[in-house]
Amino acid sequence: MEGDATALSVSWTNEDYQRERLALVVPAAATVDDVRAELQRRVGVPPSAQVLVAAGRQLGGSRTLAECGVVSGSILHMMYEPPRVIEVVTPVATLAIGVDATDSVRELKCRLGRLLNCERAIQLFARADDAKLRERELTDELTLVQCGLRDGGSLHLRWRARSDAGTLTIKTMAGLTVALDVVLTESVRQLKARFERQEGVAARELRFIHAGKVLGDDAATLRACRVRGGAVLHVVFARAATPAIRVA
Repeated sequence: MEGDATALSVSWTNEDYQRERLALVVPAAATVDDVRAELQRRVGVPPSAQVLVAAGRQLGGSRTLAECGVVSGSILHMMYEPPRVIEVVTPVATLAIGVDATDSVRELKCRLGRLLNCERAIQLFARADDAKLRERELTDELTLVQCGLRDGGSLHLRWRARSDAGTLTIKTMAGLTVALDVVLTESVRQLKARFERQEGVAARELRFIHAGKVLGDDAATLRACRVRGGAVLHVVFARAATPAIRVA
């Protein structure tokens, strides 16, 4: 009988930022949790990642649709649970970043640029669920929720190709060789900070040598020091000053 079922229309934004709509028929006594379970079965979104909204109000999980004022013919909007912590895989490290639901992709890129102490242009990609599909680049103007990013989700960071970018080979006296992707407008200080994060050596103890000359001005850019992509830098560690001993 018609009164024994409730016909709903559920809409959401997919991972390609297109609106989708699904016709759903559930028992009249169904709860919000029942609808979430059915949506998981039909579209693959886990109930814990769903936020259901009707007439501008978020629906509670254990309540029936009737208790929430949802009747046959109602339209439900499904949004993803706002992300709280996401994982960003960078060329040098994997970062766990706390985020807000309203953060835009551009704001996240700015935060990552500050954390990585680098001015290079950043690209963020979400990995496709299907290995046969290409990763998709996130659009700066969209929020993380609009991009379909969920709590605990993973993004991949890449540096945008630029003519002033390159890779440096850094060699230590102990025989360690480290490759660092850089942009030539980075300062010597920024390079030291990145080497410190990667290798754990305090930046104040580092001295870089290029073409037989010490890069002594921390504020100077790599380009100003005539360092080019593909160059080899040698690193030595500054000896800590020995405190003077007074003899009575």
